[in-house]
Amino acid sequence: GLIAGGQHLQMNGGASRKSEGRRTSTDSSRTSAAGAPEAASSGGGGEFASAADALEGLQGVMTRLSSSDWAERKQGVTSLTELVEGHAAVLVARGKLLTIFDHFTPRLTDQNSKVNVAALQALQRMVPPLRDGLPSVTASVLPALATSLASGNAQVRGATPPLLDT
Repeated sequence: GLIAGGQHLQMNGGASRKSEGRRTSTDSSRTSAAGAPEAASSGGGGEFASAADALEGLQGVMTRLSSSDWAERKQGVTSLTELVEGHAAVLVARGKLLTIFDHFTPRLTDQNSKVNVAALQALQRMVPPLRDGLPSVTASVLPALATSLASGNAQVRGATPPLLDT
């Protein structure tokens, strides 16, 4: 799961910080995934090694995103981020974004601030690889971002403006 995925990302990225390793894999997977969906597996998608694994694991991710347990929802956000960073082209090509964002958008206004902040940070990382597919989900995401911008929680409020710029 997450630990194995984190170690995998560190080995692929060659960086000591997970975010740097993920940033590296995002850039390389976007290029390879654009050429051929099957090539996305070389991008280091964590627990989703191939495009087929990603599509198969999508239901589990969506179930976690909708869980009543905040820790499960937060894990769902992490898993979704890995899935998108490794296989964005396949998800866009197969028309999965509306379904994904139906489950993800409520996390942008989650009652648990840890989940809320994790979702805002995840969206910031997901925007570049999903750029071509985002117009189809913008109408549902923007109201959630407006709510986050008006949040009483300073951490949630602070994470929103950079995301809007992205």
